[in-house]
Amino acid sequence: MSIGRARRARWWRAVAVAAAAAGLLRCQGGGGGRRHDAPAPADATPAAVTGDGDGGDGAAADPGDSDPSLPTESGEPPDSVDPDQAVADLGAIPAWRAVVDRDQYLARRGDVGVVFGRVGGPVPPPPLPRGADGDAGVPPPTGLTWLVDETEGNGALAIKVRLDDPAPAPGTRLAVRGAWELDEARHWFWRAAATTVLPDDPDARPAKDPPAAPGLVVVKLAPPGKTVAPPQAKDGDLLEFTVVRTPARVGDGWGVSDRRWGTLMGYLVLPGERGSYGGHDLRGADEGWALRKGGTYWVRLGRVRRKGDDPPVFSAAGPPAAFP
Repeated sequence: MSIGRARRARWWRAVAVAAAAAGLLRCQGGGGGRRHDAPAPADATPAAVTGDGDGGDGAAADPGDSDPSLPTESGEPPDSVDPDQAVADLGAIPAWRAVVDRDQYLARRGDVGVVFGRVGGPVPPPPLPRGADGDAGVPPPTGLTWLVDETEGNGALAIKVRLDDPAPAPGTRLAVRGAWELDEARHWFWRAAATTVLPDDPDARPAKDPPAAPGLVVVKLAPPGKTVAPPQAKDGDLLEFTVVRTPARVGDGWGVSDRRWGTLMGYLVLPGERGSYGGHDLRGADEGWALRKGGTYWVRLGRVRRKGDDPPVFSAAGPPAAFP
């Protein structure tokens, strides 16, 4: 079994356990409307999200008071609410997992899910075409808001959310019920049907590095400390590497070395890079890391796994950066 397939098998076993636990919670606590893990009948009508296809022209219906599982709230949540329990009660999943499992949350099929993360500010409009001058005008606002995954990636993993109401302040933990749609440019966004402000986790451990900008952007940045080459890298180190092999599939890892066009010394798995179940990967072109073969980068490592004579597997804790 290849490294990518073995890693995906282990990850999905963990997902199956988590899904079973979430299903038990829903059975005990009830819930409003069909959930993403309950298959819809062929003639089912979407309860909270409607659309006329992948084009994303349909508007999401606000469930309002009819959906007690996710009431729309404003202001600060009560301090007495346990952060993990609040997420579990909603059946919410981390924002980026909705990207990996996108085929389970399509509005055109009437699917509904709940994602959670932190509000990261408005999504900027795309840049003007090359050669355009001031007379070409300024691109209009996208009307989208970043929802940053707080479980991995140190801020780099985020999804685009369209909210009916003004977005809460950046940094607010938010659960958003909705589903995936496509805009006119064929870019995915999560259309919200209802939102809930979540309590902060006072026990959360801060990351070693400042949070990255959302959107999987590879910036030029000097490392905050001494870097090491792949043969010496350990958990938590700053790895300096050169890409010598690009992954054939998401989750296979980037082949890395300590010099340009050098010998393969390991595989680097970047934040968010795990394959979709059954190979049903619907990620857009702007939802993957773009590293150049032969380019040299650095990254903060999470876990380093070594087994026998096989090349080690480096799991990144944060986004990669290019040297200035």
